[in-house]
Amino acid sequence: MECIMEEYLKFTNNFFTDYFKLLLDKQYDKKIVTPFIEKYIKVRYYNNGLFNNEKNFVEKINKELHSIANALLKDDTLLEDPIKNTYALFTYILYLDDCYEYNNINTLIKTLFEDKNIKLTYTDEIKNSFKQLVNKYVTQKKEFIDSFNNKDFQIEETKVDKNTYEAELTYNFEINKLYSEYAIETAYNSEVVSENRLYLLILLLSKEILQSIIKMDYSKKYIVELPESILQKPKKQKRFLRALDNDILKSKISLRITYQEYIQNTETINNLISSGHSMSLVLDSTFKNETGCLVLFDNVYVYKKDSYYDTIMNNRDKIDTNIILV
Repeated sequence: MECIMEEYLKFTNNFFTDYFKLLLDKQYDKKIVTPFIEKYIKVRYYNNGLFNNEKNFVEKINKELHSIANALLKDDTLLEDPIKNTYALFTYILYLDDCYEYNNINTLIKTLFEDKNIKLTYTDEIKNSFKQLVNKYVTQKKEFIDSFNNKDFQIEETKVDKNTYEAELTYNFEINKLYSEYAIETAYNSEVVSENRLYLLILLLSKEILQSIIKMDYSKKYIVELPESILQKPKKQKRFLRALDNDILKSKISLRITYQEYIQNTETINNLISSGHSMSLVLDSTFKNETGCLVLFDNVYVYKKDSYYDTIMNNRDKIDTNIILV
């Protein structure tokens, strides 16, 4: 399966494009619409933009889009009407994309058609086509997210730092009582099952992160254990990384390894870090106070009882990473 976040963003981008093509009709200009959509997605989903100090998220989006409108008007004042209409139509994107609440979709569509700030004329054909487009989008969006519901497995979260949680996959189904608890645990933690379990966990976390972003909550981050066996299996690693192939997920889901695993797989892990993946490091008995590499990791687990503890704490200001004490 491809990356859930990428699939959703493609789906959303396609809807936005169809939305403007239909409503702008002859005024539609890709050179105008594309910068608006790209800016909106960057702010709405990646939470990046020029006005990051703005606490009201919807107002932040409006300011970002207004800056695009001003830049486009500066380049070509002859396109004032399509630029202003594109900007005005984004008001209703904010409703359809869950930034604003609305009670009734038909009332929302009716309000759009009657909006005096939008200087467009809609034929009955356009109105009917638009209603179909919006209803299809709302239905398909719900179906997409619901398709990743799973009754047999759930995510167990343990808070380890501010807005940061360790995530593990647990199962809800019953296993035949003929098998001992030891046999079940042994099978559940076997190499192949651990790898597949992580893949499923990534998919479920992707859904959780997407739902949080839809609710305009960008705060939570997760740490998951990366089985060393994946690092040594290029084909399985490639399949696994496809599920994480999005900058949002790379920053929200941190892959945890031990220091010994890092030393044994340094090139592979450095390549993961270079490609944007967040990594977390658990210091172990093999760590010899070589603090230089710690800057590569977003989180470093430090055990208070171990000999390196004082060295880490004495140099904490110099180690530009988040320290998790255990």
